[in-house]
Order: sequence, then C-alpha cells, then structure tokens
Amino acid sequence: MSANGWGGTLSAMFGGGGNGRGGASGERGGGRGAATVAGPGGLQQKQKADVRRRLPDWSAGDAGVEVGQPKEEDSLEDGEGTQDPGNPQLEGDQLDRLAAAILWQAGTTTDTSPHPLLAVAASRIPPPSEVSHPDLLTRLRLRLEQFAERGRYSVVLFVNPAPNSPSTAHLVAAYLALSRTARKNVQHVYVVGGGWWSSILVTLFSATLLSVKTITSRGKLVQCPSLSSLAESIGGKAFAQIDVPLEVYVANAAVDKAIKLPEKDDQLPRTFGVPLEELAGKDGKPLPRLVRDCLAVLAAEGPASVGIFRRSPSASTVSHLAAAYDRGHPVALSSAPNAPYIAASLLKKFIHDLPDPLIPRDSWDAIKACPLDDDLAVPYLRFNFLPLLPPTSLHLLSRLVSVLAGIAANHSHNLMTSSNLVICLCPALMGGLGASRDELEMCRVPGMEVGSMRGLETIKRRERAGNTLGGVLKVLIDRQSELADSPDPPA
Repeated sequence: MSANGWGGTLSAMFGGGGNGRGGASGERGGGRGAATVAGPGGLQQKQKADVRRRLPDWSAGDAGVEVGQPKEEDSLEDGEGTQDPGNPQLEGDQLDRLAAAILWQAGTTTDTSPHPLLAVAASRIPPPSEVSHPDLLTRLRLRLEQFAERGRYSVVLFVNPAPNSPSTAHLVAAYLALSRTARKNVQHVYVVGGGWWSSILVTLFSATLLSVKTITSRGKLVQCPSLSSLAESIGGKAFAQIDVPLEVYVANAAVDKAIKLPEKDDQLPRTFGVPLEELAGKDGKPLPRLVRDCLAVLAAEGPASVGIFRRSPSASTVSHLAAAYDRGHPVALSSAPNAPYIAASLLKKFIHDLPDPLIPRDSWDAIKACPLDDDLAVPYLRFNFLPLLPPTSLHLLSRLVSVLAGIAANHSHNLMTSSNLVICLCPALMGGLGASRDELEMCRVPGMEVGSMRGLETIKRRERAGNTLGGVLKVLIDRQSELADSPDPPA
C-alpha cells in the first residue's frame, strides 16, 4: 500500500482532511469525529470505541474500507489479540529491562543547543507470543515521557529491520496516549530505514497526528533511508555516539555499501591501523576500547567456546563492527550473536593491522636464543626477552596471554590447547605472514608438525637453529602464572 493510501486512511480515521490538518492531539481536533486525548493518561473509553469503529481492515488491500469491528490483532484493548495462553508473558522488571533495551539515551546532539538524543530499535521488539505489545508500548511511552519531562529531546527511530512490529492500531493508541509535554519537547524525529513500516510512521506523524505547519517550519520529522543520511542529518560526532544495533548495520548494507560521514567529521579518531602508542599512550595504559571489549568477552566466554580463535564468524558481521569501532561508536560486543568468536576475530584483526608488529622483528634473535627447555625458558623470557618489548606491546601481550591461559586451561572442552592457540595467533603477532620461509618458521611450535609446516626441514635441524615465536608464546601461555610478577594491571 502506498504512503498516500495510508495517509488517506489515517486522515479518514481521525476526521482530518487531505492536508493532514485534522490531526488528533491533546490540544486540537481538526474536523468532525477527530479523536481527542483526555489528558496525558490516554483515550476515554467512548473515544476508544469511536477510534476502533473507524479502524480499517488492513488486510483488505483497500485503504478506504472500514469495518464495524476491528480485526483481533488490531484491537486497542490492552493485551487483546496478542496473548497466547500457552506462552508466559514478560512482566514487571523484565518488561522494564526490555523497554530500556529498546529505547535508550544514545548521546547528546552537537548542534547549537545540545539536548539528549534518544534511540529506539524496532528490531529488539519480541513477537507477541513472548510479550504483550500493548503493555510494552505503554512501558516505552512512560519511559519516553520521563526523558521528555527533563526538557527538549530528539529521537532516532531504527525501523528496519522490524520482524515483530506492533500492529498499526497499537502504534496509534500509544501515540495518542503520549503526554502533551512529550509531544511539545521533541525537537526532531529521525526515521531511519526504508520499507513499508517507515512509510506508515512518516505518514502517521506527518499527515494525521502532527501539525503540518509545525513539521514544515521546524523540520521535526526527518526520513533517513540509510545510516549515511542519518549521519548527514545529525552530524558525524552525534552519529558516532549511537550504539547502532548489529542487525541495523546488516539491513543498512543493502542500501549503503559503506557508511559515509559528513566531510567535516570524516577525520574522527580511528582504531584499526593506528600505532598502539597513539591509542594507548607510551605505557600502554589504558588499552584501546576495542581491545578491552574483546578481552573481556574472551575472558568470560572464551574457555567455554569450542574452537575459539580457529572458528570464524560471519565476515560481514566482523566488518560492520570493525567499522563501528573505527568511527568511534559504542559497541555492545558482549550482546552480539557468537560474541566470543567475533571478539577473537576483531582482536586478531586489530593486532594484525598495527603498523608496527606487536612482536617486532628486531626481537627475533632474542627469541631464537631462548632455551627450548621450559624450566630454563621461564627466567630467560622474564629477564632477557620481555624487557626488549615496547611498554605498550608488553602490556597488551601480558593481558592477551592471561586470557589465552584461561582458554588453554579448559582445552578438554574447547579443544584449543596452547599449541593450537599459538598456531592461530602467531601470524597476527608478527603483522601477517609474507612469503619467506623465516616467517613460517617463526610461527612453528618446536616439536610440532602442523598443516603447511610439514616437510620444511627435519625437526632436529630446526631445533638446532633455535627457538621460535611459536615456542616462546606457548611457554608464555603454559607458564603464565610464573611469568606474571603481579596480577594483571587494570586496563
């Protein structure tokens, strides 16, 4: 159904003319039969019945068809048409936590008069079998009104994807119940994403429920087909404050090959490919946010994750989140699907992309001189190798090894021994492998023949040539508690 069709239907519902001036609000009624709000609490029962009588049959395919009774799923009564007796419904604190996950303060606008920037993610709305949509919309409305009572605010509404969007009737009822303060204090509503639901919302607010004069004069309602257009509308710095849900990035990729920031904000701080000293300071403290996030997820979930660092998550997911970190967005990494595997891939990419390898090439001679016997290697590494590393590299390496030791300790479950972890991480620690045999040799674990490393030389000849980075890293993991002078410093 076209946007014009929805506009005609909604105007008919609320008694408005084709110009949209018959909007239903707490202050005015633009025509015969216009619904009015009995104070900020919502509709009176008589007015509810009048609105219900005017609701069209949305499935009929004709915006002008009206029926005497609404469809069951379009009922305005709380919970009616959505409850499933066989499934428990969220309520109380659970409903409040869900509302907070759907509607949150994402940051502050960066215009001449800064005010809170709220974000709403339609993708996080569960199906009606899990939660009563009318109850959830009520919680969202109350939460929005709490922000509105503090003063001016703007809203970024992510409407794509919306697999479990509430019925149009429930959306209308929720809007009509908004307090006058909430409607008055909103400065801008940015509707992000295409699709039919976006068209409905824009038509709903512009053609029926809001004053056309207000919209055109203030530009309150802004439709943004993509995240790039949102960044252009609110500015790159404000955009970078928003924790955009991962599923929104995925949906946006269909219309936005790469998110573009306004030219004036195109030089926001980056994360990947930047010298570690610039991100963490000369002493390496604190570690970059991406590294802290990844290590926290890996420490908590890595030991229980089978094939961690070996199994690869979706490349597009890693790319979306890497770009988000690069733009400076907050990222809820721990809540992403397959979070530990994504964290492992992001961390490897970060280390691999460092301009200067975490283990510099000028330390190779010290690595080769490390004794092959673990008991002799521990004091050698403590006093002869680790002091050679830059402070920033040493701090990151110590935190990484601590997490790897926890993962290796549970190798009977996750199948990742210290040797397996070394094979996966050595190339990144060296800044990537070239075509030289020396680089391949440095990744080998002495006494272990794996994959493409077979057949290079005999084990005895290799061991006579000295130790390798793989061998050193294995000792660091296996004997981590002995090599740590003190507990890990805070990030």
